[in-house]
Amino acid sequence: MTNRNAFAVLPRALVVASVFASCLACAPANPSQGGVVGKWKVEWTCGLEALDLKPDGTYVYTIDFAAGGRATDAGQWKIAGRTEHLVGAHVILQNALEACSVFGEKAVQPARRDRELETIWEWGRMILSFNPDIQGFTRSFPFASVAPPPSTSCGISGGRFRLHR
Repeated sequence: MTNRNAFAVLPRALVVASVFASCLACAPANPSQGGVVGKWKVEWTCGLEALDLKPDGTYVYTIDFAAGGRATDAGQWKIAGRTEHLVGAHVILQNALEACSVFGEKAVQPARRDRELETIWEWGRMILSFNPDIQGFTRSFPFASVAPPPSTSCGISGGRFRLHR
């Protein structure tokens, strides 16, 4: 192989390596109910949210607002499996307190609605995403690493790089 051919192959190899590395970054997840049980947390503009998903299908939610004050809620939760190719399963907090706006502002009159959190495998851990522009809930204590879901190709969806199954 001449030097000229070697230089032609190098850019292709770098592209393939970059795409492969990106594929390991983020993927829709489809865990069982037992796979999401545990304590989760997220800190964002609205404040520090904590979520405890219990094995019996109940949850306890707490938020310490950045603007001051605290709210708590408890209720039932369930998991809805994947229904689309590029979307993970959803943890659904039924009739949950909506304490913050999508912009991260404390709600003056908190409403109740089903709150859906998408399960996403991201950088070697699962997150529960409620807004694609904000890092979602992460486990609040160390968990043993679990292998990401199998995949066959990569793509970009909703501003995040995700694996296709």
